[in-house]
Amino acid sequence: MLKQENLYGELKLFSSRTEKTSYFIDNIMTSIIEQVKILESNLRFKLYNIKIFTEDSCNLEIRKNIPILARCYNYLLLNTNFSSQHLLRKDIRFGHVVGICPTLSVYLFIQIIWYSKCEDLLIESIMHVPLDLCAEILETTIKHIDELAIPRARRLIFLLIYKIYNKFLWLHLGTLSEQNVMKCVHQIIMYFEILLNLLVSPKFVTSCNLSSEEKHLQHGILVKNILHYIKKCMYSKTRSYSKNHNLLKLFTLTYGNNEHTDYYHMLPINAVKCIIIRLDQILATLLLNQIKDVDSFEYIVWRNIVDNENTMISLHRAIIMECHYLRELMKQNDFLMENEQLFLCLKQLIGSMKSEESILTLQELCHDIAKGKLRGIKELIKRYKEWDLYTLDFIRQRVKFLNLNDLCVILEYLYYKLAHLHNKREKYQVYVSVLKILMHLKESDLHIIILEYMERHFDDNCLEYLYNEKSFDTFLRQNLLVEEFNNSRSMANTISQRCRILLIFILLNPRDVLNKLIFYEMNIESSNSILFQNNVFAFLIRNYYCLKKDQYTVLTYILKNIVLQQRMALQNNFWIFINKILDYQMITADDVMNELCIPYLINSHFDSIHIILLHIQSILQKRLCTNRTDYVSLTIVLIKKASLLRGSNATFSKFVIYEWMILINDMLNYLNIPSILTNSQYDFICFRCKYVEPLDMKIMQPKMNTLNIIQEYTKRCFPVYQLLRNDPQCHPKLRSYAQSFSLDREAFIRHVMLHSFEWEYIAFACELTFEFWYEFGWTDEMIAYENIIRITADVSQIVLIHLDTFPKCTFIMLLYAIINYCKIVIENMTRDKYKAICYILFRTLSSMNDVVSKTCYYNMYNIWLKRIQNINPDMKIEKYCDEICKWIDSIFEYEIETIPFINKEWFLLKMDQIFYLNLQTVEDIRALLSPLQQQHGQLKLLSCRAMNESLRSTDEVSKMIMYYLKDQLGMYNIEIFIADNDFNTKHNYLSMFITCYKYLLLNTNFSSQYLLRKDVKFGHVVGIWPTLSPCLFVQILWYTRCEDLLIESLVHIPLDLCVEILRITIEHINGLTLSRARRLILLLIYKIYYKCLWLHFGTISIGNIMKCIHQLITYFEILLNLLVPKFITSYNLSIRNNYLQHGILVKNILQCIKKCISSKIKNYFENCDRAMLFRLTYGNFNEHTNYYHILPSNEVKSIIVTLDQKLVTLLLSQIKHVDSFECTIWRNVVDDENTMISLHRAIIIECHYLNEFIKQNNFFMESGQLFLCLKQLIGPMKSEESILTLQELCLDIAKGKLHGVKELIKRYKEWDQYTLDFIRQRVKFLHLNDFYVILEYLNYKFAYLHTKTEKYRIYVSVLKILIHLKEHDLHSIILQYMGRHFDDNCLEYLYNEKSFDTFLRQNLLVEEFNNSRSMANTISQRCRILLIFILLNPRDVLSKLMLYEMNVESSDSILFQSNMFAFLIRNYYNLKKDHSNVLMYILKNIVLQQRTAWHTNFRTFINTLLDYQMVTVDDVIQELYIPYLRSSYFEEINIHTILLHVQSIVTRKLYTYRTNFTHLIIILIKKTSLLRKFNAIFSKFALYKLGVKLVNNIIADLFYSSDPLPNLDYETICLSSYHIEPLDIKKMRPMNTMNIIQEYERRCLFMHRRLRTDPRCHPKLRTFVQSFKLNREAFIRHIMLHCYEKEYIVLANELTFVFWYEFGWTDKMMAYENIIRITADVSQVALMYLDTFPKHTFIMLLYAIVKFSKNVIMNMTSDKHKTICYNLLRTLSSINTIVTETYYGKMYDLWLKRIQNIDPHLEAEIYFDEIHKWMYNVFEYEFETMPPVHKKWYVCFIFFRT
Repeated sequence: MLKQENLYGELKLFSSRTEKTSYFIDNIMTSIIEQVKILESNLRFKLYNIKIFTEDSCNLEIRKNIPILARCYNYLLLNTNFSSQHLLRKDIRFGHVVGICPTLSVYLFIQIIWYSKCEDLLIESIMHVPLDLCAEILETTIKHIDELAIPRARRLIFLLIYKIYNKFLWLHLGTLSEQNVMKCVHQIIMYFEILLNLLVSPKFVTSCNLSSEEKHLQHGILVKNILHYIKKCMYSKTRSYSKNHNLLKLFTLTYGNNEHTDYYHMLPINAVKCIIIRLDQILATLLLNQIKDVDSFEYIVWRNIVDNENTMISLHRAIIMECHYLRELMKQNDFLMENEQLFLCLKQLIGSMKSEESILTLQELCHDIAKGKLRGIKELIKRYKEWDLYTLDFIRQRVKFLNLNDLCVILEYLYYKLAHLHNKREKYQVYVSVLKILMHLKESDLHIIILEYMERHFDDNCLEYLYNEKSFDTFLRQNLLVEEFNNSRSMANTISQRCRILLIFILLNPRDVLNKLIFYEMNIESSNSILFQNNVFAFLIRNYYCLKKDQYTVLTYILKNIVLQQRMALQNNFWIFINKILDYQMITADDVMNELCIPYLINSHFDSIHIILLHIQSILQKRLCTNRTDYVSLTIVLIKKASLLRGSNATFSKFVIYEWMILINDMLNYLNIPSILTNSQYDFICFRCKYVEPLDMKIMQPKMNTLNIIQEYTKRCFPVYQLLRNDPQCHPKLRSYAQSFSLDREAFIRHVMLHSFEWEYIAFACELTFEFWYEFGWTDEMIAYENIIRITADVSQIVLIHLDTFPKCTFIMLLYAIINYCKIVIENMTRDKYKAICYILFRTLSSMNDVVSKTCYYNMYNIWLKRIQNINPDMKIEKYCDEICKWIDSIFEYEIETIPFINKEWFLLKMDQIFYLNLQTVEDIRALLSPLQQQHGQLKLLSCRAMNESLRSTDEVSKMIMYYLKDQLGMYNIEIFIADNDFNTKHNYLSMFITCYKYLLLNTNFSSQYLLRKDVKFGHVVGIWPTLSPCLFVQILWYTRCEDLLIESLVHIPLDLCVEILRITIEHINGLTLSRARRLILLLIYKIYYKCLWLHFGTISIGNIMKCIHQLITYFEILLNLLVPKFITSYNLSIRNNYLQHGILVKNILQCIKKCISSKIKNYFENCDRAMLFRLTYGNFNEHTNYYHILPSNEVKSIIVTLDQKLVTLLLSQIKHVDSFECTIWRNVVDDENTMISLHRAIIIECHYLNEFIKQNNFFMESGQLFLCLKQLIGPMKSEESILTLQELCLDIAKGKLHGVKELIKRYKEWDQYTLDFIRQRVKFLHLNDFYVILEYLNYKFAYLHTKTEKYRIYVSVLKILIHLKEHDLHSIILQYMGRHFDDNCLEYLYNEKSFDTFLRQNLLVEEFNNSRSMANTISQRCRILLIFILLNPRDVLSKLMLYEMNVESSDSILFQSNMFAFLIRNYYNLKKDHSNVLMYILKNIVLQQRTAWHTNFRTFINTLLDYQMVTVDDVIQELYIPYLRSSYFEEINIHTILLHVQSIVTRKLYTYRTNFTHLIIILIKKTSLLRKFNAIFSKFALYKLGVKLVNNIIADLFYSSDPLPNLDYETICLSSYHIEPLDIKKMRPMNTMNIIQEYERRCLFMHRRLRTDPRCHPKLRTFVQSFKLNREAFIRHIMLHCYEKEYIVLANELTFVFWYEFGWTDKMMAYENIIRITADVSQVALMYLDTFPKHTFIMLLYAIVKFSKNVIMNMTSDKHKTICYNLLRTLSSINTIVTETYYGKMYDLWLKRIQNIDPHLEAEIYFDEIHKWMYNVFEYEFETMPPVHKKWYVCFIFFRT
């Protein structure tokens, strides 16, 4: 109000409307009401259009928001310039409100009430305010009541009359008034009379424009209302005053304490009685005047019209009832009793009819009805409250005489009885009786009455008492799928019965039933859906969900309960369900956002946040929302959620939160806050979000820079900081703490860094470095860089010290950020500072090492620093930083994929980038146009109307540009409209073409070109090329065939530019061929219509807006006129062709008009995506009001009526003279768009469509001539079905009219057995597509038939037709059928597996015959049989054929023969299925689902498939082998077969770049790691030979191939190493034994230390961990347990000869002794836990230790030979005790004895060979002995590098 007063002056001075003030008052009202509506939407209850009185009883609806509404009203009234305003200041409760805002004039007060539709508050308030104020309010109200619409004014008058009567009725209890109280009373009585006189004024009854019947109707309504309100006035005399006590408190206003006797008055009772008698007299006079002259004709009118309040009775009966009520009350009023004339008139009005009860009793009424007097049924239904069980039985026997309204009353009766009965038995009796009546109804009728009942009683349904939840659950589980029946009638009956049962359940408890159905839909496959089917059953149920409940639907109400009350976890199934109901339009995207998503985000923490954010993003991207979506609340909640995410702790990873933030930012950028919101909405968002993190305020204020953010932190924190430091009232500890640190700008920088994400950090740091360095006292950018690095190091250490306080991996993200920041700094500094920048970075990173060493990042961080040191400092800038980032990826572990490296300019770009042409294209076109301009002169001067030379120049330039656009950009023949009946728009056209079009337009010499420079997005484009002439611009579009871009652009550009383009287009339209020109004209007509339709939303124009519109209408008319002569009346055409062209034109005109009319019911925002692409403006047009115009809706309607008139005139001129000869020609010509029908039929269909749309258009409806012509054109033919029945059609075909065959085939859903036999006899007339339709018919019938007999009968009939086909034709149609119905083939019902097995066993090998004909016939017959089997069940037949092929020799193969039979079958396997083909689909099923153990021929079979190119190597590896290896299933033969085949493929290099070898290598390494951990199910030797050895060979071939693999991602492979044994990391990168042990330490020591010391750990677990040491020997033992023989030897040799000093061993000999000892420990562990480790792990360790000892002897001096042998024998003997307790005991004893007997003086090699020999002889194990290892093998540290 302050704002309005500043604009327009003192508000209390606006006493009325004048020419000068009217505009100001309208603006004031509009802005106030806008604020009210915004406040209403935010508070979520009504502040606008308040109705607190119900229409029938005038009682106040007691609602929870009435106190707030009353307070708002009082605030307005107290700040209004009433004469008693100064006294209202003394009111105890509200006096302080006076003057808190600018004072309103009394007129403005009333205007606010009128505009906000809150007159009910005013009405109620006059009861409770001082008497003189009441009189003043009434005076102003009456003065301005004529500004209201008649219904509102009439309602207001009646309520005021009633309230004035009530106020006078209680004056003896006291009232307030500054003025003389009797003077006020007389004033109000005068206003009472004025109001009554207003009621009967011509305005309300006798308007000249009304017919006599309408006048009688209005008079009847007035009489009824007068009777009703007089009755209310009489009745209020009997009420207690205290009944209004609750409202008295809310609305009462006083002049202070009632002790001020000057203001407080109590009228004597006699005086009050006199006043009331006076009012009664006035009322009686009014009533008498209205009823005394009512005549019989008026009675007749009243009897024939339904009452507007009670639709069960007529208006006449309603008046009579009111008369009866009034007569009863008059008996208590002495004055009215004395008025004999009034009694006489009421009696005359009532007549002989009674109002509340019939002359007959209920039994007599039933008796009369039974005798045939059916008019009594209506009376019986009305008296439902008197019914008993006898009446219900009587009604049940006469259900056929009831209409739907009567049946609704029966449900009301049930509700009424259950509400009043308290006996269970009686309740069930009534329910059963009602149920018997309802069971006579059809499902649709039952549905309608239940729907109506549910709408009325959803919240107060007494029938829930009868509902049994378990019964419904059982019904839902058992009865929704219908089983087989003997005939279709039983099927239909069962469906009907179950439908009724479901409807009854809904009647009893709609809330629970509909809730459970939703849960059912969420948890089933779509094929089993109930709700989302195209049948009547689903349609009925959907209606219940679409019922209105409060402000939304029942579906929304239930979903809100599920999401917000039940707190259901929002899984993917929930959102799949939401998408379905959006598709079925059961809910709007606005409701999903407003009622589900936004409240969920407000009320939840982080539960399911990722899923809900993805769903909101999806809805926004699909542009499903309209302006009903609460974008304000959505924006607020997203910003607040983003701010909350920044402050989360270690529950989530920083990278996970980063993903969520990206989603939120995407949505907020999509919403484009500053552009879509009004200023007040934007201010409201800023107000609600003023306490979010300043980092997130940047979303609302995009211009906010880093310095502004820091200043915002300072503004918030510094005053509090100062207060805590200095305030003596502050607690000493808190004050001491605040004084212990300084709050400077660096503290705020640290805070921002702590809570920002990588891209924010980079933008923040770069701005501080390059823009604001001087603000912080830094001398230059280099010093700024050094300080930023230092502060970041501080922040990183804070994160490390408080790991639980910040999100996980915050430290890692800071490392990424600091490296990428340095990269940008380097690129923006001179080269001489390069080394200094790198030095500062490394020095700072090293300085953090002490803090990092105390965390889990210690080892990783050390390795990373070493890697940085090893990077060549002379490397290129980009590569140096990329190398550092790469090592972060490789070394550090975190829970989400590494984010991509950030481009150096990335932080400068916004997320909503605009698509521009690349610089190369811009330069190319400039280089093309500049020479042309030199050659032909200024291009903007070229015109098509000039000389021949100019025409040639125009053509040459246009062609040159066309060649470039076509060849370089592919911009040629761009059609963005499909030329079908609806001119639908494609959405797959490229943004580049539209951008290129806009570049051409902006560089064309249109009159508004200079204004287009101000366009925010594309203004800079103007002038980048030589300016083209408009003529040249159009010619370029003609040559490139891109006129569709021009057509669409007209809707989205300024109006004056649109008119100019239209003018030049029409001038040059002759340059197009006839077909292109016709299409262009029709589309232009539609787009002009569409543009005019939305002019009330605003448009831009520099010229006079109305002048432009008139020009637009003129061009519209010119285009219509161009259509007719140009395309029909050519002299070169024959009469037949003229008629044909005329028919096409008529059809096109019908389509175009239909499209124009349908566009009226479309949502404007449906084209929002195209608007964003095509829009051009004259700058920010909201600031330039001279350019921006909004047309009033009335003017737009007028324009549309003009356009409609022109369309109708055109259509009429083309169809009114169509004769029979023309129709005949149309019938004989096939339609050019739908070749299945004739042109005549296409025109009729369009006429039908247009008829439907015309019904929604008042102007068209008034055109009787158009209706007549359309009816004449349609004739007797229907549009969507033939005139002939199917039998008549067959008869015509039999007579030789073969054109009916096509019609017969189209109507296949109507066929029966007779039709099939008829078709069989005429197979020769069918095409191949017709045979395919026969298969579709078979599928269609099987989906609906449920009896075996009928199914087989139809199948046999179809089979008789199919056997007439040749094999290859039968194959073609089955192939087509299988392509469509592979997954949903209903014919599987007929398939017999045993029959096919028998056929496969007996018939595929053809015996010898006496002649070749019999041979060919048999092959043909068996081919057909196989094809029929494939038709019935392709999945099973093709699977069995494949299994057959795997198990036969190649000579017996079916599939791999060079004959037609094999060729046909291979076609089925090659059919596309998912991402591959049917063959791969079946193979995957055999391998991955059935888990079939493979035959040894499997590999041969796969190779044969590859040879025949039925599958590719890439598909075999990716679709078959990788999924199998990834699965947990392990079958040793299968694994061995796969690995052998993969090895063969890799060795032979059969693969291509499509194979994902990165994934394959990761899977192989993980499988190897898994094999190490197998238990005693497999032998250690088997695992090595079947798996590990082959994997090693494959990886070696891939890594060390002569031709490196192009798509091998080493980084991804290295990242996967965190989930495998360190022993297997060696396969991916060079590692020695020491590296492997350190990797184990890195993984385990941190956890071991934490479990030993963490007090939160369970005591038993902590005690157990403290009981053992985790040292390096433990890791060596682990490696020995899980390694294979060769790996053991490498490990032991490296520990002995290379790393012995690392373990504190004095020399190599001591190292050997320790290795032997540790191996003995490991062997004992393997023996003690035989079931834990693979079989024969012990034996493999014996082999390994002996070979290792042999190798040690050969590398030691001869003097140590005996010592080594002694140590070995002693160690082996030491474990004898444990070995004897296992099944190796006797073998081991025997082996030791053999070793002791070997001569120790033998040569070392011979000695150990003897030991080996005895091992082979003595020990028994289940796998062949591995070949001896080459003596020099240990030299190779990586065993696959041989």
